[in-house]
Amino acid sequence: MIKKPTLRPLAAVLILGVAGLVPACLTPVFAAGKITFVSQGGAYQEAQTKAILDPAAKLLNITVNQDSIPDAWPQIKAQAATGKPIWDVVDTPTSN
Repeated sequence: MIKKPTLRPLAAVLILGVAGLVPACLTPVFAAGKITFVSQGGAYQEAQTKAILDPAAKLLNITVNQDSIPDAWPQIKAQAATGKPIWDVVDTPTSN
């Protein structure tokens, strides 16, 4: 049986952005000319950078700053609690 590939949420958002279908709620992020992307690091994040982030940054003329953290959920909750998020896009496993 051939497994059908699935599109991860980050890829979907960036592909929509590249296609010009960026939701209005993301417009301020892109208007600033930069976003901060967070993932799990290592070879996985390197692959994301080459396949998705670098092409999207070039096409959208934005800067993509990156951070990595193995378990982002505690930091996401802390940023939400303070009302001062520092990350724009986070790719983290749902199992965390």
